[in-house]
Amino acid sequence: PNFAEMREKLFHLLLIACFAILFYSNSFGNFFVWNDWTLIIENYLVKGWSNLPEIFTSVFWKPLLGEPPQIYRPLVLLSFTADFSLWGLNPWGYHLSNLLLHVLNSLLVYSLMGFYTSPLTACVGSLLFAVHPIHTEAVTYISGRVELLMSLFLLGGTVVFLATLSVGIKRLEQRMQQDTRLRQRVRHLCMILKKGRKRQYKITKA
Repeated sequence: PNFAEMREKLFHLLLIACFAILFYSNSFGNFFVWNDWTLIIENYLVKGWSNLPEIFTSVFWKPLLGEPPQIYRPLVLLSFTADFSLWGLNPWGYHLSNLLLHVLNSLLVYSLMGFYTSPLTACVGSLLFAVHPIHTEAVTYISGRVELLMSLFLLGGTVVFLATLSVGIKRLEQRMQQDTRLRQRVRHLCMILKKGRKRQYKITKA
């Protein structure tokens, strides 16, 4: 891409990030609610990196009496541990992490749409994704980080796959072009040799 295209895409990325932050920055004033108490405040696992081995061998949610443990989400607990090491029990920092994850997801949507549409269309679609109220629970509710991380890996993996596929297709096209040129050169060389043999045959016959 040329400089103008790069500048346009950079502007789109900044615009998407600004809109996502603007529409969800009101979450910074919220406190811990509902499952946040169980998963963060009352959860000793997230209050020290020394608990890292246990995080990867424990269930995410403590089941009710008589229920088997079924949920395993160590990366979510790992992110809460990182937050606790940075912010302690200040909910502002946890909301900041959720908002940054939402911004990344919105930018990944732009990258994903860029494989199929124009940059302007991708920008409009990503802006709608960034400000859509359907994300309210996932972004403003700290425990809703489960959905944010899931989206991050899903979108990121898809973008990496499509980018790798695109590079592979370009390399294949270049190789096919090179093979076509090689075949043309071999064919041309064969024609020259064939003409030379005909001339040699005529001279010998004469």
